[in-house]
Amino acid sequence: MTMSAEGRNVRLEARRHEVLEAVVRRYTANGEPVGSKVVAETSREGLSPATIRHLMAQLEEDGLLSQPHTSAGRIPTDKGYRRYVDRLVRDLRIMRSDQTAIDRRMQALEGIGVEELLERVAEMLSGLSRNVAILLSPAAGAERLRHISFVRLPGRRILVVLVSGTAQVKDCIVRAEEDFSQEELDRMSRYLLDHFAGKDLITIRNDLVDRMHEERNLYRRAWRQALSLCEESLRTCAEGPREVFVDGTAHFIRKPDFSDLQRLSELCAMFAQKERLVRILSDVLGAESELQVRIGAESGIAAMRDCAIITARYAGLNAAIGHVGVVGPMRMPYDRMIPVVAYVASSVERILRN
Repeated sequence: MTMSAEGRNVRLEARRHEVLEAVVRRYTANGEPVGSKVVAETSREGLSPATIRHLMAQLEEDGLLSQPHTSAGRIPTDKGYRRYVDRLVRDLRIMRSDQTAIDRRMQALEGIGVEELLERVAEMLSGLSRNVAILLSPAAGAERLRHISFVRLPGRRILVVLVSGTAQVKDCIVRAEEDFSQEELDRMSRYLLDHFAGKDLITIRNDLVDRMHEERNLYRRAWRQALSLCEESLRTCAEGPREVFVDGTAHFIRKPDFSDLQRLSELCAMFAQKERLVRILSDVLGAESELQVRIGAESGIAAMRDCAIITARYAGLNAAIGHVGVVGPMRMPYDRMIPVVAYVASSVERILRN
């Protein structure tokens, strides 16, 4: 029985993917270009070295593989890694040993503060992946109000101390137009707690703005100034920088992929600048999907042009979104690290919600 043209194309594509997968897996394991004889040794379909060389040439022509030297085997390109990962993520399961190790470590973190939790998880994930681990806290504006107090300072300055629903403490200093007494400031904090405790900071701030605009004639000027102070305080706290926790930059020093000292220096400098890192990652990650893999130039970050970033998002009680991520060389064991990152993110979410 003769195979149809469609059947032949499906079979050819399956063979091409088998070769691409074999090259990626072998290259991520040892960093050496992969030859046709090596792929033939593990071929599921028993493909001959000659057939594999032909398929490799096709994959190279399509930009999925490259050949560093004429006599060498092939290595994956950025595009080749992307094709491999896109098919890989359809059916990934975490290894039992990784799940057990994560569960054991996460169980010991139950009940600690949010910042300490994220810091300890970054340390755990870095050790597990032997790469750089990054945890990005949720945006402050989505935090819910548990407590707020105002402390009068000289020069019409006021210290605002805010405790969120996840027990994070934020403080900031605002300058008031009026010279409020401490008694007046205490009344303001009681007003906010009586009317808005349990609501997120962005919602509270918008509510205060609406009250000032819609009921302007009903309030004394001093009380309008008080509402304005409350609104500014919440805006300042809500727009505060997201916290980022980084661990494992020393792992890069030991990786042959980063033997170029100039590129290694650029990477380490980026990881050291926390505010810049938060800004970059916030732009790259977004919240449009639960799991993302950015390979090479896909990140749009010059310092990470030789890296891959695997990230998964987590949500706390108030649905505020944070991220868990691993940054490593493109020659990364994606089949292991993608489910590890996803499982760590879900574990963080479970602890925060409990």
